[in-house]
Parts: sequence; structure tokens; C-alpha cells
Amino acid sequence: MDDESGPDPDQAPSQAQHVITGKVRNSVLARTVHGSVYIGDRLRAIVLALVITLLTTCTGLTVYIFRIPIWEGLFPHPQVADNPLPGAPAVYFGNALHVFARSADGTLLHYVSAADGRRVESWDDIRIAGDPVALIDDTEIDVFARASDGTLRDIVVTDGHHEQESWGGQIAGDPTVIEWNHQVQVFVRGADSRMQHFWRDQTGDHHQDTWGGLLVGRPAAVTFEGQRYVFARDSYGLLYRWTRAGDTDPVTKTSWGGPITSDPATMVTLHQLHAFATGENGTLQHFYQNDTDGAPVNDVWPAPSVVGTPSVVAVGIEQIAFAQCADGSGLEQVSWTYGANPA
Repeated sequence: MDDESGPDPDQAPSQAQHVITGKVRNSVLARTVHGSVYIGDRLRAIVLALVITLLTTCTGLTVYIFRIPIWEGLFPHPQVADNPLPGAPAVYFGNALHVFARSADGTLLHYVSAADGRRVESWDDIRIAGDPVALIDDTEIDVFARASDGTLRDIVVTDGHHEQESWGGQIAGDPTVIEWNHQVQVFVRGADSRMQHFWRDQTGDHHQDTWGGLLVGRPAAVTFEGQRYVFARDSYGLLYRWTRAGDTDPVTKTSWGGPITSDPATMVTLHQLHAFATGENGTLQHFYQNDTDGAPVNDVWPAPSVVGTPSVVAVGIEQIAFAQCADGSGLEQVSWTYGANPA
């Protein structure tokens, strides 16, 4: 009968038997059993720590080298909203930069800068009385300006062609333009000094109404959280904000304070609506509102004495304002970054 008592405990185990003694999981050393490696808990922990360190180092280097914004997701900062910037005389369209301006004799000038060179076109068939503003609308550029007869003129620019169309009305200032609700929206001071609103619906029909108020200069418009907002100053130098939920809803006009001495400029960041203007004594005035329900706040950005209407833009978490120095020395740039003071 075979001996079933098992191996002699005093006899050393044979390598051929591939037998190990003790609890392998608590062993610091690795043992081989039938060609497999068993690692004890402490050695497992050391190896795991080394692997985690290696992965963390590689991930950090990858994030740094390729600038992967994973930390932005973990620690978010205020970002630029997805709304388009207010209309400007320059747009990028068809792989080229298009700039529109008025010549001394009122001719509309078209500057084009592309990879194959630059050119200037003088459109003698179009005469305007003010400064133009442009907006990309699908497959075309819409250029708006005040015509010599006081009507609002729309110059439609496509690839190599342009044609003009009168939108009517009687306006006394330069327009501003935005796209809202898939519609081109134009705001301008009318001959009666009231806020005039023109728009083109998705069928191509033109409409006009008035948003009231008495304003001076050129308004500034922007879209913010699905709504349209228009800023302008009155004859007393106070800054006002107009808004309207829909074209059949009442217009809301709210004072944002002042006084200001220039036309306003506007931009948006995530959950904030901003307006800038030159104030008394050449100060750079900044107005902002958190969301759409909070009270507007006014502060002064440090800058040398400035004149004229500032130009503003948001880049990432940085807000940047440009203004002309009052002494004619050049252009002043003031910026503000989340968590810091304007400088």
C-alpha cells in the first residue's frame, strides 16, 4: 500500500517537485512554481509604486510637451464663451483676411490678404458716408454701412463678386452687427437718435423696428447666453444696456452707470458680460455683470490717460483692452487674468 502520510517535513523539498514552503503572498522573495512567478505583498507594493511613479512622470511629460489641457478640466477657470465677437471691419473668410474701409471720397475699399499675396480693390460703384462693419453669414460676407442718402446699405460679398442692397431706414450713425437666432441683426442710431433695429430672417426678408432710448455715437452689440445685448451711451454720458428676449417681447433698457466719454466696446467671458469705455480724465472704465441677473459692477483699469473707443478681446482666461494714449505716444494694452489685478 502506498504511503499516504506525505513528505517528510525534515526533508528539504526537491527542486524537481516545484514545491514551495510558507505563504507565498507574504513572502518578500519570488518563487517559481511550474514556471510561474509568485510575488509577495511587499514586493508587489514596491513594484506597483514604481509603475505608478513611471506612469505619472510619463503623463506629466506628455501633458507638458503636447499641452494637453487635462488640468483645465480638473481645475476649471473662466473661459471665453462660444459667442461670436461683435462685428468688425475685418473678417477671415475663404482662407483670406478681408478688411473694409472708407476712402476720403466715400468709396468702399476692400483689402484682401491671402497666401498668394495682397491686393486692394476700390469699389467705385459703392459710396458710403460712415465706417463699415462686416459679418460672415454662411457662404458670404455682409458689409453694412450708412449710405450717402442716410439709408442702411448691405453689401454682399461672395467669391470674387459683390452687390449692394438697401435696407432702408434713416440712420445717423455707424452700425454694429451680430448674428442671433440664425438671423443677421443690425443696430444703429437713427435720425431721431433712437436705437434702430434691422434684421434679416431665415427666408431673406428684411425687418425694422425701434428699441427706443436716446443715444449718442455708435452702439456695441453682442450675444450672451442665448440673448442679444446692445450697449450705448446717452447725451449725459451714462452707459445703458438694451436687451429683448424675442421680437414680440418688450425691450428692456438698464442703466449701467458712468459717466463715459466714448462709445462702448463689449465682449463676453464664461458667465460674464463686459463693457469698456473711456471715462472722465482719460480713465479706462470697465463694467461687468455676472450671469444676466446680477447687478452690474464698475471698476477702473490702471492705464495712462486714454482717448477714443477702446477695443477689447478675451483670449483664454485673459481679458485684453487696447486704447489710444491721450498724449499720442501709441497704443496702450491693459490685461486682466483670472485671480490677478489688471495690469
